[in-house]
Amino acid sequence: MSAESPGPLVAINKPQGLSITGKEQEVSVSSLLADLQQHLGLGSDLHIVKAAPKESSGLVLLSTCHMTTKRLEDYYALCRKAQKPTASYCAVMAGVPHPAEGEIKAALKLERIEDWQLVVPVTDPSKGRLERREIKRTLTRYKVLDSADGCALVQLQPMSVFQAQLLVHSTLMFCRILGDHTYSARVGKVLGENIFVPMDIALPRTQVLEENVLRRMHFTQQQMHRMPLHLHFQQLMIPGESPAEGDTFLDAPPPPFFQRTLQLLGLYANKQLCSDRDTYTAK
Repeated sequence: MSAESPGPLVAINKPQGLSITGKEQEVSVSSLLADLQQHLGLGSDLHIVKAAPKESSGLVLLSTCHMTTKRLEDYYALCRKAQKPTASYCAVMAGVPHPAEGEIKAALKLERIEDWQLVVPVTDPSKGRLERREIKRTLTRYKVLDSADGCALVQLQPMSVFQAQLLVHSTLMFCRILGDHTYSARVGKVLGENIFVPMDIALPRTQVLEENVLRRMHFTQQQMHRMPLHLHFQQLMIPGESPAEGDTFLDAPPPPFFQRTLQLLGLYANKQLCSDRDTYTAK
């Protein structure tokens, strides 16, 4: 985990599996902030502005200034309202989204299914449930950056905030993010055609991949429980303090396992995810 600091902000490229705010005695980003502050020689406490979830690798934006944090939070809220993308994830998928670029819209809710609290799509949400926030309308923009033999490297830009949004939206395109052992079972095949598996059957379990994909990754189905989630928070836009300053883009390279998977599957990020403006890299 390393950091880059443009002014009062600190950008961390966190590993997959590290939680943001863990339980007591659990290692998390929050539990490491005091040590990071001391390591960087900062005079003010660090706090979290925006972060990749525990299951994902990638950017965590920290701040030493509460006024800066408030300005950023207000800016990101305005961008969501205007449907202006500020954050980009990259994902390796089993399956290729069609068309190659577009939007996924879905109303989502949390539902208890047996022993799991899962996110499920709702076909016709009532106005009342939306107003009571029992259900939320969500939107993700996506673009296929490269594809080969039924797998794809995809850019995902969430335009809303909801638990597991990118994982669930991917299944709605009949695609599964590699290493998703929670929602992948919702996508199945019958006579070679993609189908949606009923929610009460598609419970969390070790992801199942096609034999040709496993072979190219030098993996077996018996080893799949060790497959990490290939979802990486790669880029975040930071607005300038004035229109003349322009925007800055924080960029975090994917972890080694992610890059190795791209090589094995013959996928290449030949379209840059980052802007041609000023970019800070969290290594």
